[in-house]
Amino acid sequence: SIIENSKINELNIFPNPTENYLNIENDFMIDADYSIYDISGRLVQNGKLVRNDISVLNLNKGIYSLVIKTENGIYSARFIKE
Repeated sequence: SIIENSKINELNIFPNPTENYLNIENDFMIDADYSIYDISGRLVQNGKLVRNDISVLNLNKGIYSLVIKTENGIYSARFIKE
């Protein structure tokens, strides 16, 4: 699969756990595409990064994976929505 052949890079996000927003430390991520998946792997939110934060207000409490695809590779991090 694509994921197996690609190096998944660690992504620094905060705060974690979060209630409202995820902040992304890497500024070069702006204009990249992001996806958020729930614990069962379903896509629950996606879009394009316009700033270095993402609103997660609409997500239910739980554990999620954030995946960001850039020209430099794929970045991923898990986070908890409180």
